[in-house]
Order: sequence, then C-alpha cells, then structure tokens
Amino acid sequence: MLYPNKLGGSMAKNKKPTMMQVKNVVNNVITQLVVAQRGINELDYLLNSFIEFNGDVEGFKKFLDKKIEEDKSKEHQNLAEEQDHKDNEKWQQKQDKEAK
Repeated sequence: MLYPNKLGGSMAKNKKPTMMQVKNVVNNVITQLVVAQRGINELDYLLNSFIEFNGDVEGFKKFLDKKIEEDKSKEHQNLAEEQDHKDNEKWQQKQDKEAK
C-alpha cells in the first residue's frame, strides 16, 4: 500500500519506498485524522447547542442513559442467542457423527 508504484511514483516494482515517501504518506494520514477530528468536534458542538436550545438537557441525559442500558441489554441478549445457536450446531454435528 505504501509502495510508490501504487502512489504514482516511478520506482520499479517490488522496491521499498523511500523514507520521504513513507513520511509523506504518514503526514497525509495524520492530516486526514485531524480533519475527521475537527468534523467530530463540530458535530459534538452542534448537538450540544441543539440540546441546550431545546432546554431539556437533563431529560436528554436520562434518555441517553436509558437508551444505552437498553442497547447493552439487547447486545447481551443477542450474544446469548448467538452462543445458543453455536451450541445447538455443535450438538447437531455431534448427533450426526454418532448416527453414522
């Protein structure tokens, strides 16, 4: 992925990238992460401003707490169902082997 021939460089195939090329790729990744972080911060500010605008900050916090607990419970239930399904498959495979 970091090889220059994939980045438009002129090096021969299967050659390692130069330190400068690696540095440029890393700098590009860092730049993209900074842009993403700024976007997240702006969305966070916008959401907080909207909640304050509506005037029910405590109600929203209670709603989020309840929603988080429901999601955790649902995730736990899904994991338990998935494990039951795996256990049933193993049991069925064992039964199939014994039947042969």
